[in-house]
Amino acid sequence: MGTSSKSIYGFRGSDPTLMAVVVQRVTEDGNAPEILEKSWRSTPALVAYINNLFVPAFADTLAPAQVALTPARSPFAEEPAVETWRLGGRNKADRAQALASGIQSLMDSGRTVVDKAPGENARKTYSDIAILCRTNANLNEVANALSDAKLPIRYKRPGLLARPKAASRWPACAGRDRPAGHTGQRKS
Repeated sequence: MGTSSKSIYGFRGSDPTLMAVVVQRVTEDGNAPEILEKSWRSTPALVAYINNLFVPAFADTLAPAQVALTPARSPFAEEPAVETWRLGGRNKADRAQALASGIQSLMDSGRTVVDKAPGENARKTYSDIAILCRTNANLNEVANALSDAKLPIRYKRPGLLARPKAASRWPACAGRDRPAGHTGQRKS
């Protein structure tokens, strides 16, 4: 079912009231809810940050023990748990370009991540980065900016012509190398 902290995704249809009702119903029937006590993915600094954010946010509906996590991992880097990037620009496209520039700077900085297999620091790769956008319209702007900056992206678009490069080249290719009256369909 997930955790109540996932209910911050109200814009995706999540509802914290539902989580509270489910917990109440489970306990009314004499059962104790199983509570995730440890975070196996996040660093201690990130777990502390999240606890400081979510324990007060859910104080009116859940006990701190139902929200707060204990880190299972050891600290491994002196890098901050959370960074804030202030993206300059007058519009979405400008801010998306600023984001692409920031990602390139991050990659050029030599920052590292912990490689899970040997547990050693490894140079960050583009696949270590995830960008979350509130709407698909924002995602399209970011994908276009990353593509324009020649940064690798993995983003499912609804077809070849929805890709920025293909869409921009299509008008030039539309009539090229086709005999007059050619429809582009194969004859059977």
